[in-house]
Amino acid sequence: MQAAFQLLNRLPPSRTYEFIDMLSVEDPSFDQLKSQFDECFQVQRDEQSKQDFICSPFNQENDLFRSPYTNLLTGNQQSAYPLSAPKLEIQQYANQCLLTYAHQYFGNSAISNCYVWEETENLFMAAVLVKAVNWTSTHVFSFTLQNESNWAVHIDSSVLLQFQKESKAKIDGSKRWTKDFTIKAETPKEFVFKGIAMVEEIETQILGTIGDVYFGNCVEAARKVCGVQMDVSVR
Repeated sequence: MQAAFQLLNRLPPSRTYEFIDMLSVEDPSFDQLKSQFDECFQVQRDEQSKQDFICSPFNQENDLFRSPYTNLLTGNQQSAYPLSAPKLEIQQYANQCLLTYAHQYFGNSAISNCYVWEETENLFMAAVLVKAVNWTSTHVFSFTLQNESNWAVHIDSSVLLQFQKESKAKIDGSKRWTKDFTIKAETPKEFVFKGIAMVEEIETQILGTIGDVYFGNCVEAARKVCGVQMDVSVR
């Protein structure tokens, strides 16, 4: 299994689901290893709020997915992991703000969601997901209370970009990023504002790294070897 996943990490990211499905076997380590890869998230409709949301391991319970808008599972079933009122307020407000963020940077067809879950009284997690035409990003936050309103924050981010020029050439690339910092936050709005500001900063840095170094070199090689003219642009 370990060897198979090492091979997966070297294959085109856009085909991750296809290859993972081939490895869907009864193995205790499968779910843990699966979460290491950049998956192209699927989208479902929340019929109660009439809004689309991203399905991912962060809001999955067995075969059902939790809506970030109602906090209910598919089919209006109750989640086995209900949120406390303050954390539910963070999740709901974050999803309102992320919709504006996604549309501003990626266009009106983009979707962005935030899923919150509680580990202990002094530790909670949040996953921010962005899905656009050429862009899929995941930002997983952990918030650990240090004292009073001071929180230690760790964030693991990953971005998958895909570009295709008609049927002539296709380029996939991914980048991961981690960061540790501290914040002072007391209200849900403070958590959301500071979290989204960090997402924006990290996505800008990742985009610059991939665009200038990785894709720049790939596009130049395609032009020289294949005679393909390709313009790289995400936002």
